[in-house]
Amino acid sequence: QSMENLFLGFLGAGLNRTWCAQTFVPMTKGMLCAETLWNETIAKLQGDVDWPDIIRRLHTFFSVSKHRFLARGGELLYLQICNALVKGKISELNEHYALGFNHEEIDPENLRSILTSGFRRVIGSCPAGLEELAEWIDQADGFTAGYADRPGDEQRFAKAGWCPRESWPEASLFAVELARLCSVGIDPIERIELLTLACVFHVLRSLCAQGIRYSAEVSERRNLGSATGYAWIVGPVRTDDRVIRDLSHRCLVRVQDIIRTALRHESIATSIPPALFEKRYNEADRRYGHKLFLSLSKRIGLVIPQRGPGARFVLSDRILRFLVMALVRPGDRCTLETFKRRLYAHFGIAVDGDEISRACQWADIPVPTSTRQPGGRWFESMLRQAGFLIELSDAISLVQNPFQFLLTEKDNR
Repeated sequence: QSMENLFLGFLGAGLNRTWCAQTFVPMTKGMLCAETLWNETIAKLQGDVDWPDIIRRLHTFFSVSKHRFLARGGELLYLQICNALVKGKISELNEHYALGFNHEEIDPENLRSILTSGFRRVIGSCPAGLEELAEWIDQADGFTAGYADRPGDEQRFAKAGWCPRESWPEASLFAVELARLCSVGIDPIERIELLTLACVFHVLRSLCAQGIRYSAEVSERRNLGSATGYAWIVGPVRTDDRVIRDLSHRCLVRVQDIIRTALRHESIATSIPPALFEKRYNEADRRYGHKLFLSLSKRIGLVIPQRGPGARFVLSDRILRFLVMALVRPGDRCTLETFKRRLYAHFGIAVDGDEISRACQWADIPVPTSTRQPGGRWFESMLRQAGFLIELSDAISLVQNPFQFLLTEKDNR
């Protein structure tokens, strides 16, 4: 009971999941494992079984080859980054869209090194006592460890799938964003929360990017969108401006329609038996398509309301903090206009001005006569209240990342 209560204090996500599918924070190597699913249906058919019997038939009661959670257990994100570092052209992407990457970020080998050391730092930032506790639990039950860690058991290793080769642009953006989040000197728990947001945003970006590639209807206008060809018109959470609310809602509907249409591309649709067409696509829309996009967006607060009509893209304080950390290197700053351009290039997020005009053209929405909201500059106000905006004059403002690079033990020496 005491041990159970202790681990409940580190429970980060998964309250609605079965007991073996929980997420613990902060991360520690002793609690990291491949996605493991409890085969509940099979277990019920087996009748009364005890723990030793379960362990002896580990691969009967557990599955390590099925994937139910976000991004197929994370393998897709990993494969995309590998693809970008091997096949990508990060320097060309940076030059074409003026992304502001430095020389270390555009060099694939240096970027790989930054990511490798960054992930080790994230895992190593966990209190040592938790790692020792995990090791003690492993050693305390030698019977379980003997069956779960048998040498030569190839089923312990998950087989990775594949990712589209053309996904290297969005993966390049994702790799740089992760590198910056891993390098900034912030609280370890907050870093994990920001990394989680980064992964969710990238899943949303990947859905849009792939949707654009399979949608001939918008291929001619993809140059009006982000670096991966799409756009999101985003407004404040609270606003009485009906124009921006309507634009954001119509843009969201457009994005969902593109993803839905892409899933019904001829190369996919013709492989499905007619008798199963509707059933398969209902499941695909929910688990992989536009309904997944909507549910994830609502879960992180990118889309409101949770229920009811008029769903639209919004910008919360939590998301704004992530965007600044991902788009501005630790301790660095850039002009407000430059930050808006990076915001649009990375995520297709349009908040006002020229970006909203381009996003409207991309979504085939009539461009309003005034794309700046009446009654105040909400985006600048959010940045100012969060401590990210430096106003040098009425005409020039800078967006800063006030946090410095996280120093390693080697740096301190």
